[in-house]
Amino acid sequence: MQAFESAWRPVPQVRAYEQVLLQVEQQIADGALRPGDRLPGERRLAELLRVSQASVREALRVLEALGIAKQVGSGPDGGSVLSGDPVEAMSTLLRLHIALANFSLHDVVPTRLLLEGWSAGEAARSHNPTMVDELRGILAKMDAPGLDVKTCIDLDTAFHLGIADASGNALVAHLMHAIRSAMHHHMVERFAELDDWRAVAASLRAEHAQLLEHIIAGDSSRATAKVERHIAAFSVRTGHFDVLRRSFVGVSEDQRVQAIIIAFCFGALMEALAGFGTPVAITAVMLIGLGFKPIKAATVALVANTAPWRSARWHFPS
Repeated sequence: MQAFESAWRPVPQVRAYEQVLLQVEQQIADGALRPGDRLPGERRLAELLRVSQASVREALRVLEALGIAKQVGSGPDGGSVLSGDPVEAMSTLLRLHIALANFSLHDVVPTRLLLEGWSAGEAARSHNPTMVDELRGILAKMDAPGLDVKTCIDLDTAFHLGIADASGNALVAHLMHAIRSAMHHHMVERFAELDDWRAVAASLRAEHAQLLEHIIAGDSSRATAKVERHIAAFSVRTGHFDVLRRSFVGVSEDQRVQAIIIAFCFGALMEALAGFGTPVAITAVMLIGLGFKPIKAATVALVANTAPWRSARWHFPS
């Protein structure tokens, strides 16, 4: 009898507004509600679901906070319309989680390497003349004299987001928009702290031009490698790799462990994504930042870089 009773679990209490949210979610999942559709008014929705208007109002506020719905009009003509643009909501949530340290800055750089490396390769394959013209226009604006820090970062962001949009993958593009939006204020602050930020801006512009040439040529491998080196170099200049360095030191102060994690593991990931010397360049800089002597860091990075190459030859003989 005791074993039988122990099998029972308390029934979770679900608040009324949560039930309203579940109903809306189900309607969206079933395809009955789509972006641009208008939800019934508060009173009508309360009647249909047999809950109070207060519960409906609370559910609608949650939907607005999540970016799922937005309020249009006021009074009798007002109501909630489903939104088709998730970027603002995703940016807000990501920005808050970064502020709460649920996602740290050392998570952002590798994520950018993954997303933007892939996006650059796909943009090179797409051969989109409209996208190329837009990116050229952004580069022309970056040449304008007297740019301030914020405008420089805005144009840098627009260039990278243009490449993400050109990848043709809406989810990747939305994620990139959210990441750049969430990091925008931080990037402006770090950039402004540089003593020679104008020289850095000129270097970024030159790297953008080289990246665009690879995209125009349809060279996906070089485009991927270029954007990854570009992000890594910018991270070093603005101190983002200092965050990575502190994170790796927190794992272990043993240089042998650091070499395995960075040169072999992270380097293998970079080899799979980019190649063309990118893994050696990035991991060597990271090792130097951890205190490795330059010659030792280069040697470890080069030796580690042979591991994924040899494995690839075993599995894919030429």
